[in-house]
Amino acid sequence: VGYNDEILDLCFAGSDETHLAVATNSSELRMYDLSSMNCLLLEGHTDIVLALEINNAGDALVTGSKVKVYVVNQ
Repeated sequence: VGYNDEILDLCFAGSDETHLAVATNSSELRMYDLSSMNCLLLEGHTDIVLALEINNAGDALVTGSKVKVYVVNQ
């Protein structure tokens, strides 16, 4: 998916699996809209994202990284 050196994990997201979450050798998580392949970069980690998991409803994404970061949007 795109120009990444290494894809570490990926999973479908959304209640109808309309998006693809991709963890690469980057601190940014990539969220692709499968209908258009538009990509949204999600920031918050300071080191590479190693693992992804989606809940059964498909509406909550959990990430695992080497460094834990808490980001509060105001």
